[in-house]
Amino acid sequence: MKRLLKAAATITILLAVCLGCTVFANADSAFSGGSGTEKDPYLISTASDLREMAKLINNKNTGKTYNSAYYLLTNDVDVSGKKWVPIGYPAKDEYFCFEGTFDGGNHSISGIEINYKDPAFGKTHSLFGLFGHVQGDALIKDLTIKDSKIICKGKSGVCAAAVAAKMNGQASIENCSTADDVSVEGNYKTAGICAEMGGDATIIKCSNAANVKSEKDAAGIVCSANSISDCSNSGNVVS
Repeated sequence: MKRLLKAAATITILLAVCLGCTVFANADSAFSGGSGTEKDPYLISTASDLREMAKLINNKNTGKTYNSAYYLLTNDVDVSGKKWVPIGYPAKDEYFCFEGTFDGGNHSISGIEINYKDPAFGKTHSLFGLFGHVQGDALIKDLTIKDSKIICKGKSGVCAAAVAAKMNGQASIENCSTADDVSVEGNYKTAGICAEMGGDATIIKCSNAANVKSEKDAAGIVCSANSISDCSNSGNVVS
């Protein structure tokens, strides 16, 4: 009897150890590959990968691990079919931001659908786009946004843009563009690339062809900023 109990205990311990290994393995396999370092970035090749990235960064338990990592887009990705939750955003009683590097690999992201009146998680948002709030030394580069619609008309002023709603610190958006089948509508600061910038943030070699409409401030590239260079706008901008 004692031998049976001992054997059962040993099996239980082994199962626990194996399950623990599975948990860590699943954490690493949340994406299509990579470990999140500069030399071995997390690989984003599917809509599931991109949504998982947003989920991990917008979580108080995992955000500090994933918000400063390196990511590489390896395919054109379509996230249509489900409302998009911005990567890094302020929400009621919680705050998240992106401080890592997102390399678009000269690929595109399409199908972004955001409607402020139907916010994910049931919380009040104020920053909308592929990325919500970007800060620190964050870098978003070599990316095109296509076939997306962002509508933000809440009761209070919100910032909306196709790439990132707000940047500060020394964050930068480089060589990014929006296609002419993208539309961004808002009631405050609304733009094609980034709605609002602060600190030493920069936008370099970006172009906007998206249709931008705002009840207040509207811009093709950015509504307010300190540093913009080599950028162009061909989109229809209405304020």
